[in-house]
Amino acid sequence: NNSAHLYSHCSRFWDGWLCWDETPAGTYASQSCPDFPTFDTSGEAHKAINTLTIWISSQYQSS
Repeated sequence: NNSAHLYSHCSRFWDGWLCWDETPAGTYASQSCPDFPTFDTSGEAHKAINTLTIWISSQYQSS
């Protein structure tokens, strides 16, 4: 009996800058940068989710 339980999605969460929707494991999510002072709103924010449904990285980039 394997006690490890794998999920198919990462839960929704707030990272201090943006709200991220539930996202499938083994994928990444992206959305426009928020409209905060000094932020380039033409850029995008990206987050990766590993196959164990853990948010593993963040990246913000200008377009």
